[in-house]
Amino acid sequence: MPRRHAGGIELARSRVVATPFLVGTSGWIYQHWKGLFYPPKLAGRRWLVRHSNIPIYADESVSRAAEVTREILGGSATGVSIKTARTGFTHSQRIHHLCEGLGVEVVIGNQIDGQIGSVCNAAFGAAYEATSRRAGELSNFLDMRDDLLTEPLVIEDGTVLVRQGAGLGIDIDEDKLRHYRHDG
Repeated sequence: MPRRHAGGIELARSRVVATPFLVGTSGWIYQHWKGLFYPPKLAGRRWLVRHSNIPIYADESVSRAAEVTREILGGSATGVSIKTARTGFTHSQRIHHLCEGLGVEVVIGNQIDGQIGSVCNAAFGAAYEATSRRAGELSNFLDMRDDLLTEPLVIEDGTVLVRQGAGLGIDIDEDKLRHYRHDG
């Protein structure tokens, strides 16, 4: 006979099979977690890397190859999220090559970029096999009301299409640029 649970949901009296699932967090340095979730003298991200079987990516904290080396070899991350808005193409390439040499997983991310930043990330990610075959964090521009491109980015079947043409293949709407320009 079924029994009622909070909210009126019926629960059958039968065996429940546990299934694996992933837990995500938007950060790992929460002071109130020290001593409760991880040891007081161990950095939170290192604890997560050591005690979980999910990838932990370094992102904003690693904008140069030396910082990537410190995070990966120090055990604070198992992969790197390259964000071209923070690292530019030159340092992004250096980070990518370092990770490739170390055998470290690399993904492409963004920093709440508009479409221009997302185009930069998509173009960079498409240039390398390792990043072109993994999911990337490129869709934050969808939350924005307006953008500076004359033609919006195209997403087909969950894929951001890389533009054809010289450079990044984009054109800036000069009127919108004047409207949003801030010289202060």
